[in-house]
Formats: sequence, structure tokens, C-alpha cells
Amino acid sequence: MNRKEAFFVSLTTDFGAQGQGGGLMEGVILSISPHAHLIHLTHELPPFNLIAAARTLEQVAFLPVGAHVCICDPGVWFDRKSLILETYRGELY
Repeated sequence: MNRKEAFFVSLTTDFGAQGQGGGLMEGVILSISPHAHLIHLTHELPPFNLIAAARTLEQVAFLPVGAHVCICDPGVWFDRKSLILETYRGELY
């Protein structure tokens, strides 16, 4: 992808609104692609609640096609693997 090309990114986490994690994620994304369009869907997921995270991600069907990042990690401090899904619309989760 051309770095000058704008794309859409949504951020969803259980970091909490008072934490700096969401802002740091935005900063890294914009340092890679300054033309990205970002929306902070929520940073108030119940901690470690995968069901709440999945229910929130159901709503991204109403957002533009893009990359939808969700961090809700019930295994913090443990070894774990990431999961990326691609939808029929071409979105990455």
C-alpha cells in the first residue's frame, strides 16, 4: 500500500479512557501512515472480556472498510498468539 494513500483504522481496547495506550497506538499508526483516518471506537471494554470485545466488533460493519484493531487480552503477561481475520469486504480484524 502506498503510504500516501489514506485508509481507515478503528481502535477498540480494554485499556481504559484514562490510559495512554490508545493515544500511543494512534501515534504509531500516524507515524507509519500520516494520512490514515482513525476512530477510537472505545477503550472501555470490560477488562479481559472477549465476549464484550466480539460484540463490539460486530458493529464495525457500519464503519468504512479498513483495519479494525481490537486489544482485549485475557492472557496478559503470558505467551499468546495474535489473530487476524479478513472479511468478505476486505477488512482486517
